[in-house]
Amino acid sequence: MMSSSMITAFLRCIVAASLLLWLNYAYGLKIIEALLPLMRREIMWLDDNYQIFSLSLTREAVNAIIHLDFTITHFIVVNDHVIVQPDPHTHYVIGAYATNMLLPVVIGLTLFFAWPSKRNSEYLLRILIGLPVLLLTLLCDTPLVLYNQIWKITAGASMSHDFYLIAAWNDFLQMNGQCVIALFLAAMVIALASSITPDGNSVGKTRRRTEH
Repeated sequence: MMSSSMITAFLRCIVAASLLLWLNYAYGLKIIEALLPLMRREIMWLDDNYQIFSLSLTREAVNAIIHLDFTITHFIVVNDHVIVQPDPHTHYVIGAYATNMLLPVVIGLTLFFAWPSKRNSEYLLRILIGLPVLLLTLLCDTPLVLYNQIWKITAGASMSHDFYLIAAWNDFLQMNGQCVIALFLAAMVIALASSITPDGNSVGKTRRRTEH
């Protein structure tokens, strides 16, 4: 038999997940559009050999896709060999699915609301700590997927060892790695919030001692 606390946590999980998925459906694309300038800066910071003409979000059928239009501005050198020469007249266009981009945030927030807490204030503390962390994880997802595509189509088989790390990270993300990251970070945030929040029983004992 399931305990009452487990049933309550399960019901909170269902309600929170349903509400957050609806919010993601209603406002998710607007949030992603707001993050596009940050993604653009991140990609340019990773490699200044490219010039980005546009980074836009479009909806195609049931999917939302981030399109990146760029060109090569500098010679790309790997192991002292020039493998790509810049050509300002050549434009490249790549894309990445953004439909599930906010899924790690939905997973993390669902756990914040569903996991039992010592006091109600702990839920607010989880959100205050965890939401910025979860949003930062988005910058480790789609921008790196796009950058991996940039490098593949411009450098091809001449990728250096360092950039195989980017490819490996991309493969991890394609296997729902962002969900694994969200679960790990959510667990860390819940543990941190729990350690900061005073126990309700200890607060009551302190008050009784003060009264005496």
